Amino acid sequence: IHRLRGHAGEVSTLVFLSNEKLLSGGQDRQVMLWDVVQGRSLSGTADPNSETARIALHPGGKLLAYVNGSPMLRIWDCASGAAVLQHNHSAGLTALTYSPDGSTLAVGDDRGNIALWHGGSSTPTSVFPAHKTAITSLAFRGDGAVLASAGATDGYVYLWNVAAQEPQLLIPEATAKGTVESIAWVQNTPMLLAGGVDWLAAGAGDGQICIWDTQKPGRVATLEGGTTRLAVRPDGKQFASNSLSDVVALWDLPARKIVRELGGHASLVTGLAYSPDGKLLATGCEEGALRLWNSESGALVKSVELGTRINDIAFAPDSKLVYAANAGVTCYAISIG
Repeated sequence: IHRLRGHAGEVSTLVFLSNEKLLSGGQDRQVMLWDVVQGRSLSGTADPNSETARIALHPGGKLLAYVNGSPMLRIWDCASGAAVLQHNHSAGLTALTYSPDGSTLAVGDDRGNIALWHGGSSTPTSVFPAHKTAITSLAFRGDGAVLASAGATDGYVYLWNVAAQEPQLLIPEATAKGTVESIAWVQNTPMLLAGGVDWLAAGAGDGQICIWDTQKPGRVATLEGGTTRLAVRPDGKQFASNSLSDVVALWDLPARKIVRELGGHASLVTGLAYSPDGKLLATGCEEGALRLWNSESGALVKSVELGTRINDIAFAPDSKLVYAANAGVTCYAISIG
């Protein structure tokens, strides 16, 4: 196990370039490239003017895009760490994602606008209004033709025709009666999951997960239970959600019912991730327990006490390593074997 030290604040994002290289972004406005085999930093970049950092990796693995709530979009060459693009936008940038084929970069801002960069352009090829509040999440559908956007405080999810830059579908009250904390596409389907908590949530169950068929369109199901994290298994047959407590629910997605609950954490579950092969689910909590579960049987495979809040979890592409970021300055690499 390596402890990767270098951030001066909470580590909020992890992205893998390969089984050997890890990118991390944090509230110190720093993006760092790590050699996870040797447990050492390869490079770092920083901006001193913001409280948060978000990163998006180009599908080809060669470029890294970065926003931190300021108007500046930065794109770096992952191999050299050299700046490829620095663009000063008209508003603070709050979310970003690449299309699956890497041809388009979508960036959301704190005024509710979406900007699109096509083909490596140095300026946005288009900017259009999307939400009345800051955009908190963006996700391309698997074919790249549709972009989903969410704003937690307005409760809306929009689906955008990327080519026409026009709304294809508006989903008001996307989580029935609360915030939109997490959205996730079910791979190779028109199904979109949206989860959140009630506006006046008072307990662990106050909230909903809504399943939307974006093709018909319409709400397929409303599942009771507040959540801030959703993860869909790669085969689309199962998804996991945290509660506002120490329990993780495993849902049979076609049947739309909980098949088991994973307990044992001593505090709020703050991280969820399926392995790329779908065999494992990793969960992490505020008090520092990282647990690996068989996603089918629910059996506990491995438990590691890190002694610090686990803020984010991600698997290596080969599903043989899992990485956990704490709320301070450390990233952990844990072998599954």
